[in-house]
Amino acid sequence: MDLNSTKLKESLRMLNPDLLSEAQVSQVLSAFNPLKERDLLPLTEELKRPDRVHFDQVVFAAYGIEQYRTGVI
Repeated sequence: MDLNSTKLKESLRMLNPDLLSEAQVSQVLSAFNPLKERDLLPLTEELKRPDRVHFDQVVFAAYGIEQYRTGVI
């Protein structure tokens, strides 16, 4: 994996919570609560869990980037 600083600087994107409305923040936090209440699983298992799938859907919808979630495990 090539993690040189130029590649990271040019291609790494972060979600900015300041872009969300109060309602969207509330929805994201509400969807995150079940994840806080349990242990994390290995990545391939974690991404299949219904509570995690729901959380990811809420986050992607809040940012209007649902189209980037295709092809998830």
